[in-house]
Amino acid sequence: SGSVRIFTAEEALLENIRDRICRQLVWNKLYHHSVLQNVRFVEGRFIDDEFFTYRALGNAGTVAVIPEKFYCYRQQQGSAMHQRYSLKWIDAVDAKLCRLLYLKENYPALTGEGHISLLFTCLYHGQLALKYLRKPEQQQAVQHLKRVLSQCGLPPREEMKKLAFTHRCWLCLAKANIPLVCWMRNLIGVGL
Repeated sequence: SGSVRIFTAEEALLENIRDRICRQLVWNKLYHHSVLQNVRFVEGRFIDDEFFTYRALGNAGTVAVIPEKFYCYRQQQGSAMHQRYSLKWIDAVDAKLCRLLYLKENYPALTGEGHISLLFTCLYHGQLALKYLRKPEQQQAVQHLKRVLSQCGLPPREEMKKLAFTHRCWLCLAKANIPLVCWMRNLIGVGL
């Protein structure tokens, strides 16, 4: 058993963006009721965790992370995690876009990392769409990803400079032609 780690809300959000310690999962956290005053699940979304968790973390004064496991998670066959990839999974892109807008308003220092996370999520879901969806659904997914990329653009130059050269290249190419870049990444086995 390890020790308790304490994070500020901003530190917890950074871990959430990086998909590390404070991941988007809802079921592995205990929430004080005050943190959830204005946080609700978004109706009609397939992947609801990703719309919920960042707002709860952002409302927290501090977040304590303990190494012990006190929760037994029962998986259900009909849950999102047990369904094959479909257009509904693109909700993850919309959640990351909502998170980016939230960060811009509430935690501007994290905007660059949130922006980069959104762009790589677009690449990831573009790759999955090309790999698992039929042609009409692929086209719908790609059109949606193009709209998101058009809306958010590339991160500021100083944020791009923090990335490895290959990551910068992938993001710039994706902005120009996301279906081609996703096809290339699938072809060479990068990203999935």
